[in-house]
Amino acid sequence: MNLILVGFVLLVALIIFTKIKEIRHHLFYKALAAIVVVFIGSIIYVWLSSGINVSSYDELLGLGKTYFSWLGSLFNNIGGVGGYAVKQNWGINSSVVP
Repeated sequence: MNLILVGFVLLVALIIFTKIKEIRHHLFYKALAAIVVVFIGSIIYVWLSSGINVSSYDELLGLGKTYFSWLGSLFNNIGGVGGYAVKQNWGINSSVVP
């Protein structure tokens, strides 16, 4: 009887492990797809907002330079906003609490 119970517990553990592994793979592919969509969308945004014509190789390199410049300024702005948020006084305002 104990052997059957141990076998059943191992079977359930194996099924759960397999499902968790399957879910992890699905999450990975969904996250990868989201990253690719955001990457392509940001390139299209920079391309349309800059008005660069990509009919030649030099213009395509110009788009790449513009994109990486835009990406650098984006991270710089995110760092600035994060630094500003860290410097704020996030304590409880004692004059508001009854």
